[in-house]
Amino acid sequence: MKLSSNVEVSVEISHEGGVALLVDLARKGNDQQKTSAVGALANLAFNDSIGAEIARCKGVGALVVLMRTGIEQQKDFAVDALQNLAVSDEIGAEIAREGGIEPLIKLIRLGTDQQKEGAVGALANLSINDAVRSEILSKGGVAALLELLRMGTDELNEKIAGALGNFANSDEGRTEIAREGGIAPLVALLRAGSEQQKGYATDTIRNLAKSNDKIRAELVREGTVPLLKNLSRSGSERQKESAARALQQLNGGCCILM
Repeated sequence: MKLSSNVEVSVEISHEGGVALLVDLARKGNDQQKTSAVGALANLAFNDSIGAEIARCKGVGALVVLMRTGIEQQKDFAVDALQNLAVSDEIGAEIAREGGIEPLIKLIRLGTDQQKEGAVGALANLSINDAVRSEILSKGGVAALLELLRMGTDELNEKIAGALGNFANSDEGRTEIAREGGIAPLVALLRAGSEQQKGYATDTIRNLAKSNDKIRAELVREGTVPLLKNLSRSGSERQKESAARALQQLNGGCCILM
Protein backbone atom coordinates (compact mmCIF):
# COMPACT_ATOMS: atom_id res chain seq x y z
CA MET A 1 0.00 0.00 0.00
CA LYS A 2 2.85 2.39 0.84
CA LEU A 3 4.60 1.71 -2.47
CA SER A 4 1.44 2.41 -4.43
CA SER A 5 1.23 5.93 -2.96
CA ASN A 6 4.46 6.87 -4.82
CA VAL A 7 3.64 8.28 -8.26
CA GLU A 8 6.52 6.64 -10.13
CA VAL A 9 5.96 3.30 -8.43
CA SER A 10 2.22 3.54 -9.16
CA VAL A 11 2.93 3.91 -12.87
CA GLU A 12 5.36 0.99 -12.74
CA ILE A 13 2.77 -1.18 -10.99
CA SER A 14 0.34 -0.37 -13.78
CA HIS A 15 2.86 -1.02 -16.56
CA GLU A 16 3.75 -4.40 -15.08
CA GLY A 17 0.16 -5.59 -14.97
CA GLY A 18 -0.26 -5.04 -11.25
CA VAL A 19 -3.71 -3.49 -11.44
CA ALA A 20 -5.36 -6.64 -12.76
CA LEU A 21 -3.62 -8.71 -10.08
CA LEU A 22 -4.78 -6.34 -7.33
CA VAL A 23 -8.36 -6.41 -8.60
CA ASP A 24 -8.24 -10.21 -8.64
CA LEU A 25 -6.99 -10.26 -5.03
CA ALA A 26 -9.71 -7.79 -4.02
CA ARG A 27 -12.24 -10.27 -5.40
CA LYS A 28 -10.82 -13.65 -4.45
CA GLY A 29 -8.14 -13.23 -1.80
CA ASN A 30 -8.39 -13.87 1.92
CA ASP A 31 -9.29 -10.95 4.17
CA GLN A 32 -5.68 -9.84 4.62
CA GLN A 33 -5.04 -9.99 0.88
CA LYS A 34 -8.29 -8.16 0.12
CA THR A 35 -7.42 -5.42 2.61
CA SER A 36 -3.93 -4.92 1.17
CA ALA A 37 -5.22 -5.01 -2.41
CA VAL A 38 -8.03 -2.52 -1.90
CA GLY A 39 -5.69 -0.20 0.02
CA ALA A 40 -3.29 -0.25 -2.91
CA LEU A 41 -6.14 0.39 -5.35
CA ALA A 42 -7.25 3.39 -3.29
CA ASN A 43 -3.77 4.92 -3.67
CA LEU A 44 -3.52 4.04 -7.35
CA ALA A 45 -6.94 5.58 -8.06
CA PHE A 46 -5.50 9.07 -7.52
CA ASN A 47 -3.93 8.72 -10.97
CA ASP A 48 -6.56 9.30 -13.67
CA SER A 49 -5.05 6.93 -16.22
CA ILE A 50 -4.59 4.19 -13.63
CA GLY A 51 -8.14 4.82 -12.43
CA ALA A 52 -9.33 4.13 -15.97
CA GLU A 53 -7.32 0.91 -15.94
CA ILE A 54 -8.91 -0.13 -12.63
CA ALA A 55 -12.29 0.30 -14.31
CA ARG A 56 -11.19 -1.66 -17.40
CA CYS A 57 -10.06 -4.51 -15.12
CA LYS A 58 -13.56 -4.65 -13.57
CA GLY A 59 -12.28 -3.12 -10.36
CA VAL A 60 -15.32 -0.93 -9.76
CA GLY A 61 -17.60 -3.89 -9.10
CA ALA A 62 -15.04 -5.44 -6.74
CA LEU A 63 -14.75 -2.18 -4.80
CA VAL A 64 -18.52 -1.82 -4.50
CA VAL A 65 -18.79 -5.37 -3.13
CA LEU A 66 -16.12 -4.67 -0.49
CA MET A 67 -17.73 -1.36 0.41
CA ARG A 68 -20.97 -3.22 1.01
CA THR A 69 -19.80 -6.45 2.66
CA GLY A 70 -16.15 -6.10 3.61
CA ILE A 71 -14.61 -5.73 7.05
CA GLU A 72 -14.30 -2.16 8.33
CA GLN A 73 -10.81 -1.45 6.97
CA GLN A 74 -11.81 -2.83 3.58
CA LYS A 75 -14.82 -0.49 3.58
CA ASP A 76 -12.52 2.42 4.49
CA PHE A 77 -10.21 1.74 1.56
CA ALA A 78 -13.01 0.87 -0.89
CA VAL A 79 -14.92 4.10 -0.31
CA ASP A 80 -11.69 6.12 -0.62
CA ALA A 81 -10.94 4.39 -3.92
CA LEU A 82 -14.45 5.03 -5.23
CA GLN A 83 -14.25 8.68 -4.18
CA ASN A 84 -11.10 9.05 -6.29
CA LEU A 85 -12.53 7.10 -9.23
CA ALA A 86 -15.79 9.08 -9.18
CA VAL A 87 -13.95 12.15 -10.49
CA SER A 88 -14.34 10.52 -13.91
CA ASP A 89 -17.81 10.99 -15.37
CA GLU A 90 -17.62 7.64 -17.16
CA ILE A 91 -16.44 5.73 -14.09
CA GLY A 92 -19.04 7.53 -11.98
CA ALA A 93 -21.74 6.11 -14.23
CA GLU A 94 -20.18 2.66 -13.79
CA ILE A 95 -20.21 3.02 -10.00
CA ALA A 96 -23.95 3.65 -10.26
CA ARG A 97 -24.45 0.69 -12.62
CA GLU A 98 -22.59 -1.58 -10.19
CA GLY A 99 -24.99 -0.63 -7.39
CA GLY A 100 -22.67 1.76 -5.58
CA ILE A 101 -25.16 4.50 -4.72
CA GLU A 102 -27.14 2.77 -1.96
CA PRO A 103 -24.10 1.56 0.04
CA LEU A 104 -22.56 5.04 -0.19
CA ILE A 105 -25.73 6.56 1.25
CA LYS A 106 -25.78 3.87 3.94
CA LEU A 107 -22.21 4.75 4.95
CA ILE A 108 -23.18 8.43 5.21
CA ARG A 109 -25.85 7.42 7.71
CA LEU A 110 -24.18 4.56 9.58
CA GLY A 111 -20.48 4.48 8.73
CA THR A 112 -17.46 5.52 10.76
CA ASP A 113 -16.31 9.14 10.55
CA GLN A 114 -13.71 8.16 7.95
CA GLN A 115 -16.28 6.24 5.92
CA LYS A 116 -18.75 9.13 6.11
CA GLU A 117 -16.13 11.55 4.84
CA GLY A 118 -15.21 9.30 1.92
CA ALA A 119 -18.85 8.64 1.05
CA VAL A 120 -19.71 12.35 1.08
CA GLY A 121 -16.75 13.03 -1.21
CA ALA A 122 -17.84 10.23 -3.53
CA LEU A 123 -21.41 11.55 -3.75
CA ALA A 124 -20.09 15.07 -4.36
CA ASN A 125 -18.06 13.79 -7.32
CA LEU A 126 -20.84 11.53 -8.60
CA SER A 127 -23.44 14.31 -8.45
CA ILE A 128 -21.77 16.14 -11.33
CA ASN A 129 -23.22 13.49 -13.67
CA ASP A 130 -26.87 14.34 -14.42
CA ALA A 131 -28.13 10.75 -14.59
CA VAL A 132 -26.23 9.64 -11.49
CA ARG A 133 -27.40 12.74 -9.63
CA SER A 134 -31.00 11.77 -10.34
CA GLU A 135 -30.39 8.29 -8.97
CA ILE A 136 -28.80 9.68 -5.81
CA LEU A 137 -31.83 11.93 -5.34
CA SER A 138 -34.26 9.05 -5.86
CA LYS A 139 -32.47 6.94 -3.24
CA GLY A 140 -32.54 9.61 -0.51
CA GLY A 141 -29.01 10.93 -0.87
CA VAL A 142 -29.88 14.55 -0.17
CA ALA A 143 -31.79 13.63 2.99
CA ALA A 144 -28.76 11.66 4.23
CA LEU A 145 -26.42 14.57 3.49
CA LEU A 146 -28.67 17.03 5.31
CA GLU A 147 -28.95 14.75 8.35
CA LEU A 148 -25.16 14.68 8.54
CA LEU A 149 -24.88 18.43 7.92
CA ARG A 150 -26.83 19.08 11.11
CA MET A 151 -24.32 17.16 13.25
CA GLY A 152 -21.16 16.79 11.18
CA THR A 153 -17.66 18.13 11.74
CA ASP A 154 -16.43 21.33 10.10
CA GLU A 155 -14.52 19.35 7.48
CA LEU A 156 -17.51 17.15 6.70
CA ASN A 157 -19.88 20.10 6.54
CA GLU A 158 -17.60 21.78 4.02
CA LYS A 159 -17.78 18.72 1.76
CA ILE A 160 -21.53 18.40 2.25
CA ALA A 161 -22.13 22.05 1.35
CA GLY A 162 -20.10 21.53 -1.82
CA ALA A 163 -22.08 18.42 -2.72
CA LEU A 164 -25.39 20.20 -2.14
CA GLY A 165 -24.25 22.88 -4.57
CA ASN A 166 -24.00 20.20 -7.26
CA PHE A 167 -27.47 18.88 -6.46
CA ALA A 168 -28.86 22.41 -6.59
CA ASN A 169 -27.82 22.64 -10.24
CA SER A 170 -31.04 20.83 -11.22
CA ASP A 171 -34.70 21.66 -10.59
CA GLU A 172 -35.13 18.19 -9.09
CA GLY A 173 -32.25 18.74 -6.70
CA ARG A 174 -33.39 22.21 -5.66
CA THR A 175 -36.85 20.90 -4.86
CA GLU A 176 -35.42 18.01 -2.85
CA ILE A 177 -33.11 20.23 -0.80
CA ALA A 178 -36.02 22.50 0.13
CA ARG A 179 -38.39 19.59 0.81
CA GLU A 180 -35.87 17.94 3.14
CA GLY A 181 -35.42 21.11 5.20
CA GLY A 182 -32.05 22.04 3.76
CA ILE A 183 -32.44 25.79 3.59
CA ALA A 184 -32.10 26.52 7.33
CA PRO A 185 -28.80 24.62 7.82
CA LEU A 186 -27.37 26.21 4.68
CA VAL A 187 -28.26 29.66 6.01
CA ALA A 188 -26.60 28.69 9.32
CA LEU A 189 -23.38 28.00 7.40
CA LEU A 190 -23.78 31.30 5.60
CA ARG A 191 -24.09 33.03 8.96
CA ALA A 192 -21.41 31.31 11.05
CA GLY A 193 -19.49 28.82 8.91
CA SER A 194 -15.85 28.86 7.90
CA GLU A 195 -14.88 30.88 4.86
CA GLN A 196 -14.95 27.76 2.70
CA GLN A 197 -18.34 26.71 4.11
CA LYS A 198 -19.72 30.18 3.45
CA GLY A 199 -18.46 29.98 -0.12
CA TYR A 200 -20.14 26.64 -0.80
CA ALA A 201 -23.33 27.68 1.02
CA THR A 202 -23.51 30.88 -1.03
CA ASP A 203 -23.12 28.91 -4.26
CA THR A 204 -25.88 26.52 -3.21
CA ILE A 205 -28.22 29.32 -2.14
CA ARG A 206 -27.55 31.09 -5.45
CA ASN A 207 -28.67 27.94 -7.26
CA LEU A 208 -31.68 27.49 -4.98
CA ALA A 209 -32.72 31.07 -5.75
CA LYS A 210 -33.13 30.05 -9.41
CA SER A 211 -36.07 27.89 -8.36
CA ASN A 212 -39.70 28.79 -7.75
CA ASP A 213 -41.34 31.56 -5.74
CA LYS A 214 -41.99 29.25 -2.79
CA ILE A 215 -38.32 28.41 -2.36
CA ARG A 216 -37.26 32.02 -2.88
CA ALA A 217 -39.75 33.12 -0.21
CA GLU A 218 -38.34 30.56 2.22
CA LEU A 219 -34.81 31.77 1.54
CA VAL A 220 -35.89 35.31 2.39
CA ARG A 221 -37.76 34.19 5.55
CA GLU A 222 -34.65 32.38 6.77
CA GLY A 223 -32.68 35.63 6.66
CA THR A 224 -30.50 35.15 3.61
CA VAL A 225 -30.81 38.69 2.27
CA PRO A 226 -28.79 40.62 4.91
CA LEU A 227 -26.20 37.83 5.01
CA LEU A 228 -25.83 37.86 1.23
CA LYS A 229 -25.62 41.66 1.18
CA ASN A 230 -22.85 41.53 3.75
CA LEU A 231 -20.92 38.94 1.75
CA SER A 232 -21.42 40.89 -1.48
CA ARG A 233 -19.64 43.82 0.20
CA SER A 234 -16.98 42.19 2.36
CA GLY A 235 -16.56 38.56 1.34
CA SER A 236 -13.90 37.00 -0.84
CA GLU A 237 -14.09 37.71 -4.56
CA ARG A 238 -15.84 34.38 -5.11
CA GLN A 239 -18.29 35.08 -2.27
CA LYS A 240 -18.99 38.58 -3.54
CA GLU A 241 -19.81 37.32 -7.03
CA SER A 242 -21.94 34.41 -5.85
CA ALA A 243 -23.79 36.52 -3.26
CA ALA A 244 -24.53 39.23 -5.83
CA ARG A 245 -25.96 36.66 -8.23
CA ALA A 246 -28.06 35.11 -5.46
CA LEU A 247 -29.49 38.53 -4.62
CA GLN A 248 -30.30 39.11 -8.28
CA GLN A 249 -32.12 35.78 -8.43
CA LEU A 250 -34.09 36.56 -5.27
CA ASN A 251 -34.96 40.01 -6.56
CA GLY A 252 -36.23 38.51 -9.80
CA GLY A 253 -38.71 36.33 -7.92
CA CYS A 254 -41.67 37.04 -5.73
CA CYS A 255 -39.87 38.68 -2.87
CA ILE A 256 -39.16 42.34 -2.21
CA LEU A 257 -35.65 42.70 -0.77
CA MET A 258 -35.46 45.24 1.99
